[in-house]
Amino acid sequence: MNDLRGNALGTASAAAAVACEQALWRMMSFYDVPIADLDTAIAADPGWALPHVMKAGFLLSLTEPALVAEARAHLEQARSRSTGATARERAHLEAVQQVADGRWHGATKTWDELLIEHPRDALALQWGQLWDFYRGDAGGLRLRPARALPAWDEADPLYPCVLALYAFGLEENNLYPQAEEAGRRALAADPRVPWAVHAMAQRDFKRMLGFSGIAHAGYAMLGFVALDQAGSAASVFYITSYALMVLACFTVISLVSDDGLNVPITGLAGLHRRSPLLAATLLVGVFGLAGVPPFAGFMGKLALFTAAFERGHGWLVVIAVINAAIAVYYYLGVIREAFLGDAVVVTPIRLNFETRVLCVGLIGAIVLLGVMPGRLLDALAAVMSASGMTAFGPVAAS
Repeated sequence: MNDLRGNALGTASAAAAVACEQALWRMMSFYDVPIADLDTAIAADPGWALPHVMKAGFLLSLTEPALVAEARAHLEQARSRSTGATARERAHLEAVQQVADGRWHGATKTWDELLIEHPRDALALQWGQLWDFYRGDAGGLRLRPARALPAWDEADPLYPCVLALYAFGLEENNLYPQAEEAGRRALAADPRVPWAVHAMAQRDFKRMLGFSGIAHAGYAMLGFVALDQAGSAASVFYITSYALMVLACFTVISLVSDDGLNVPITGLAGLHRRSPLLAATLLVGVFGLAGVPPFAGFMGKLALFTAAFERGHGWLVVIAVINAAIAVYYYLGVIREAFLGDAVVVTPIRLNFETRVLCVGLIGAIVLLGVMPGRLLDALAAVMSASGMTAFGPVAAS
């Protein structure tokens, strides 16, 4: 039996193959976790090694030390079933074992060698890209999907994901026009591929804020799904904090841009020399959005994640934490430009009294909510408790 791209599988179970294909899509699209699909594949064919390898790789990709033991257990299960595995599946087993042992460079080399013979191995592309990202190997991020793409059929459901990997690799190598072209093609085929979104967002600060707003809406929803006063209060707190942090960023955009509407990220270069107050406003706003302490965004995320976790939504919290960790990288790029970039324009930006007051007020509010969030959270929870309301309506009588 082969998968949708002609790669041989070590199973004769169609149900197991379909479940693994769905798990692969989830890994590449970051839409929900693949655990349930992989458990379905294991149940459909208990003797197939690949689902155990995929589950181990996914757990390791979360980079949580507490999950390493479970990942190693699945690798042992896969090794005990490797007799019936294909050579490609055994190569994946070896690569994931190298990841578990901390030999990330060796793992990416194994996946690169595998892709020479199997350029349509989407799992090798995804995992090679992910661990190159963790290692900071910009060359690998661009070259691996570039070598594989000519072998892919544009009608393949995963083609937009692979094209998005390429777009991201181009962006990481500062090839911005090519990255934008590849990213637009990927998003035209499937608007839900996150690597393409990241590649597109990197050049344009306002676009980056727009795309990140989707993620922040998702964070706010974590409190609402908790369906209690603590979760609802956390959501309202986060939305309030988010409004302040975005206002800080857009204040900077309106004053730095030539037309008052937008600015490329590179246009922020040297901002700390042109206007220290605007640079400080940007730093506080962006660090808040990134969830860096001691700013409001950190305490808001912490309250949301805690509320959702306590109500049994652990995997949603894991996905949110992964997304937040990846987003930090992009937010730091903005700060790097503002404080370390070489300025093309060095003309000082003169601020009137009202603008200075606004900037100082925003900085103070974002810091204050991060340092002393308890009073507002308690007040919000008390209001909802007194009114008998959660975010979605009356509290059910117990």
